Amino acid sequence: GMMRDLGVFMFILVAFILSYGVTRQALQMPNSPVDWTLLFNVTRVAYWHIYGELFVDEEEGYVPGPWYVSILQAAYMLVSNVLLLNLLIAMFNFTFQKIQDNSEQVWRF
Repeated sequence: GMMRDLGVFMFILVAFILSYGVTRQALQMPNSPVDWTLLFNVTRVAYWHIYGELFVDEEEGYVPGPWYVSILQAAYMLVSNVLLLNLLIAMFNFTFQKIQDNSEQVWRF
């Protein structure tokens, strides 16, 4: 039911966070050493960008790297906030409607 939907959504969310985080990290800091802090930074920044945290105090108000990193960041924040939230609502609504239809059938017989 709903837990399965939540699991599918979390898988999509993690794939979304990792794909954006890796792309952003590769564009902004292409020569970063490969270690555990790299994985932490990739997931940390991408996760907090979903909530609108831009880390402006750390980056002095601008997004370092090529000009299209800002466009990528804006597109990610828009898609993650609008599309993924609507996807979660639609999945839960579909499951709830399916359970509701089944409960009416069980109640009648």
